[in-house]
Amino acid sequence: MAFTLEPADGGTRVTQRIDADSGLGGIFGKIADPLVERAQGRTVRANLETLAEWLAEHPQT
Repeated sequence: MAFTLEPADGGTRVTQRIDADSGLGGIFGKIADPLVERAQGRTVRANLETLAEWLAEHPQT
C-alpha cells in the first residue's frame, strides 16, 4: 500500500494505491477481483471523508 500527497485546489489530494487480488484466480478471480476493488474503494473513500470531517472539526491552533 502506498499513499501520495500533493497540493490541489487549495487543499491536498491523497492518492492511495493498493496492489492486491482476491486470491481466487481463474474465472472466479476475474469475477471477484473487480468486486473486491470496488468494495475497497468505497471503504477508503468513507474513511477519507471521516478524516476530512474530523480535521475540519479540530483545526490546528
